Amino acid sequence: MRRLHSAVALALTCTAKQVLATAAAASDPGTLPRFKWGQTKEHVFITLAVRGLNRSSVGIAFRVDSFHFACTDEHGTAYSLDLTLVQDVDSAACHWQHLPRPDRWGEAVLATLAKTYPAPWSSLVQNPAPYRQMMDRDWAREDQALELEEPDLYFSEHQAYLRPLLQESLADALSGVDALVVNVRHSACQQCTAADANFAKVANQVSKAVAGSWEARIRLMVVDARAERLLARRVGAAGCANRPVDCRHFVVTDVGDSEAIRIRGRHEPGPLLRDLLSFAR
Repeated sequence: MRRLHSAVALALTCTAKQVLATAAAASDPGTLPRFKWGQTKEHVFITLAVRGLNRSSVGIAFRVDSFHFACTDEHGTAYSLDLTLVQDVDSAACHWQHLPRPDRWGEAVLATLAKTYPAPWSSLVQNPAPYRQMMDRDWAREDQALELEEPDLYFSEHQAYLRPLLQESLADALSGVDALVVNVRHSACQQCTAADANFAKVANQVSKAVAGSWEARIRLMVVDARAERLLARRVGAAGCANRPVDCRHFVVTDVGDSEAIRIRGRHEPGPLLRDLLSFAR
């Protein structure tokens, strides 16, 4: 009987320890795993390695501007990694997989992130300082021919009549007009080159509108998709068009949460001006 009581007591003690360990793991932010990253024009690759990885414990979440990884090893040690990405990704097109061969730091998991805009990233995260001891470059997955883009001259070439729109200046930009028409510009979007050029032509024409005309009741501005990620998302921009006919501009009529109205990018001033006329009340 004493042996039975001892066995029961031992079992209860072990169960209590497991409960405490589970609770501690749930509240523990986790140890940083080793990871490395590489890129092509369209994708970013993040390889994470944990020695003695519990494969079934791996959890990964992709968001438009962030990446989350969590797991435990065979000893129950929790690992966690949260990254604020330097550029946006298409979370629905991202995926991950276990790699068949271990990395030098342990069993490896590969996450593939689809870039919202197909262009080189200057870095993986906005603030790399907390990860310097654990983060490496993955030159094996890096496109060696990839070069950082030159400054986009579109903004300086048309700055006299096409001002850049900033998130903090949205309310001011809407002041005094019925509608704000926005071109979300990214130099990687080659399919929209003609639409971008035409938008600048119309902006030049509208900037010369006389008081009382319908053109004076609208304002055309441009958003840098890289520098103003939140604003680009706010108006509904979601990456480059696959065909020239899919290029879109965005009409904002208030500073609230209502969605911007999408209009087609045009290749000639006349059709775009006719589209804009309907927004001047």
